[in-house]
Amino acid sequence: MPILISDEEKVARFRAFWTRAETDRPLIGTTIATFPSMRAVRRAAGLVEPGDLDVQDNLKELDEEWEDRREVMGDAMFVANPLWAFPWHSAMAGCPIKRDADNLWALPALDDWGQLERLRFDPGNPWFRRQLEFTQALVRHAAGRYPVGAGELMLGPVDLTMTLRGHERLALDMYDAPEMVDALGQRCVELCAGAARALYAAVPTHLGGRAGTIRYLWAPGEVVETAEDISFMMSPALHRRFVAPLHRAMAQRFPYTLVHLHSAQLHTVPSLLDIEEVAAIQITPDFGEDLVPQIPLMAQILERKPLLIHGVMRVDSARTMMRQLPRRGLALLVRCDTRAEAAAVLDSLLEPGLFTKRP
Repeated sequence: MPILISDEEKVARFRAFWTRAETDRPLIGTTIATFPSMRAVRRAAGLVEPGDLDVQDNLKELDEEWEDRREVMGDAMFVANPLWAFPWHSAMAGCPIKRDADNLWALPALDDWGQLERLRFDPGNPWFRRQLEFTQALVRHAAGRYPVGAGELMLGPVDLTMTLRGHERLALDMYDAPEMVDALGQRCVELCAGAARALYAAVPTHLGGRAGTIRYLWAPGEVVETAEDISFMMSPALHRRFVAPLHRAMAQRFPYTLVHLHSAQLHTVPSLLDIEEVAAIQITPDFGEDLVPQIPLMAQILERKPLLIHGVMRVDSARTMMRQLPRRGLALLVRCDTRAEAAAVLDSLLEPGLFTKRP
């Protein structure tokens, strides 16, 4: 059984992570979840409304997760995000939300550019009020036992542009109406940033900082995670033109902005490294993919920014990355299916004598 790491020690290691300070080892942790839970969504199929979300079910589920996982998370900081996989921002933007079995889908909602004027953050929006209600209830329920997050954007402004227009229309828009794509992106930034700020105002700090996102992070200040799944259809040039400005805009508003990538999207890394305001990069290996061949690219990232690897990976691959990559600014969080698996992974990765003297 791995040694239980206190939140205070985790905070010290996260401080070193964000500053890429020299340390005895990388951040090493586990998370247990491979698919988002639909337990708190009452409606079994069809379009979901704010009243279909059950606060009490969500609170109970988060308590169960905390009890089950906190002793086998290693350096990862348990943080409770209300319905983390729900597309809150898409709903706030006016997208119908549809449930299909264990999946939630946000349907396109911006059929013509004349509708763009109504896209903004509204604290009176029924979906935001529901998310705020969940967050406030969770703060009361947690009562300081574990931190509550506010920086989980699920998709974020980049992917929200694709959700609102649909990927085919947006692909054409980039050539036919680039100035409208710019305007859409800016409005998505303001919506996501406004919602995150309002939620942070309702959430207490934890050990002098903020815990947030589904990566189980802690940061000295407000932290958000944004993604760019849309970049699968973009060249590096289009990424610099349309995506990089949105990442920069979010990172100018939140000091610890983490950009989430899948391993199939690494062609955008050079563009991201040029965005000084982005605090860190996170890579999730697509299922079945080994990131070891990407060690040279990951080393390039670590020369400029902290790097967090989070996802399903083999223990031997994780150990190879730990040996060959610099420790400064590196975090490895292995996604597991069970508590027993998480404990075994931690025992293997925290084995005494595994680390060399190389920083």
